[in-house]
Amino acid sequence: MNRFINGMIKWKNYACMMFTGCVCVYGAIALVYGEEELSIWVILQLLILSALGTLIQGIAFVPDWIIKKAKYTTRMIIFVIPFLVLLTAFALIFRWFPADNMISWLIFIGIFLVIFVVMTLSFELAFRVTGKRYDGLLGQYKKNRKES
Repeated sequence: MNRFINGMIKWKNYACMMFTGCVCVYGAIALVYGEEELSIWVILQLLILSALGTLIQGIAFVPDWIIKKAKYTTRMIIFVIPFLVLLTAFALIFRWFPADNMISWLIFIGIFLVIFVVMTLSFELAFRVTGKRYDGLLGQYKKNRKES
């Protein structure tokens, strides 16, 4: 039960982060198109999208939950394809832009890819920095063990 509660807390935290990101992106795009406010219905759509997107993220990236062993690249594909399908479904169902406007779709996919690449590179950088930090700490630990 404790593992379930801890998992739900992590899921809630990640869903909040995804919701914040979705609102920022949608808000920025809305400003570009002259909108001055987000309706409560858009906020609810983004909340549901964030909850479902975080579930997909958990399936793809939580190592011991559903997918036991997979390379990071495989996990990225397991995340990005269903999330893009979910995002596209929301865009169609809730008419975020005219479905027959090819330019809007190209912009939509372009924004998705840019955000995906930036997030991927950010995580990669964070993993490398953290890895180097832990390597340094491990080196210090080994040096201290030899001295004692």
